[in-house]
Amino acid sequence: MTPSSTNFLNSDVEITGTITFDNELTCHGTVNGEILTSGVLIIAQSGVVNGNIDAGTVVIQGTVNGNVTATEKCHLHSNAQLIGDLKAPLLLIAEGATFIGNSQVVPSGSSPIVNFVPARTAARAQ
Repeated sequence: MTPSSTNFLNSDVEITGTITFDNELTCHGTVNGEILTSGVLIIAQSGVVNGNIDAGTVVIQGTVNGNVTATEKCHLHSNAQLIGDLKAPLLLIAEGATFIGNSQVVPSGSSPIVNFVPARTAARAQ
């Protein structure tokens, strides 16, 4: 029997500490701490993460209170609640999702815009 690449954290489970894994984790429970992976993290609708996330792909259907860094993409579904900053090369936000924080979306190979001047301010400066 080969081991499954998908791991599950059931809704009746609460973990405090750092979680690391390689492939995929679907979280239906509560994590109080950081999650570190190069793989895929899915926060299910009943899932809650109180801590920072650093992952390849992050899919949020539940609640995250912390900063999210995704090296591939981040997808906030309509039930998602993210309170924290987000950094990813690709960001998908469904209608109904709650996102309170700052985002930095920079496609791979690009550099972020550092000096942004609003159009009205730039026009007055001339």
